[in-house]
Amino acid sequence: MNNKELFKQEYLMKWYEPSECYLRAYDLWIDYEYNCEKFDRDICHGGVDSQGFVKPSNTHELRLINQNANYLRDKVWMRAKELGIFDFKDFNNARRDVNKLTWEGIQREYQRLCVQ
Repeated sequence: MNNKELFKQEYLMKWYEPSECYLRAYDLWIDYEYNCEKFDRDICHGGVDSQGFVKPSNTHELRLINQNANYLRDKVWMRAKELGIFDFKDFNNARRDVNKLTWEGIQREYQRLCVQ
């Protein structure tokens, strides 16, 4: 894609239709982020950042939330394989897009998942 096409896509809002793989991966990453944050909120006492996510107050809390995140990330990879999500680009794009959301946005998207 040349610079002219990139300009059209980004600034003139010529968007692509997300693939089925992207949509399934997006839902997996929403579930991951929601469950990570729910665990973090039970463990951490360091306050809340500008995006609405809690912060660990010490290295013990940081270690616990990292262990949980690693466990949940492994579950995402296994579930992606079960669903046949093999397009690495879509999988990473979905993760990138979920990472842009605030805690409030993640909660909204998670509620959408629960309704489906």
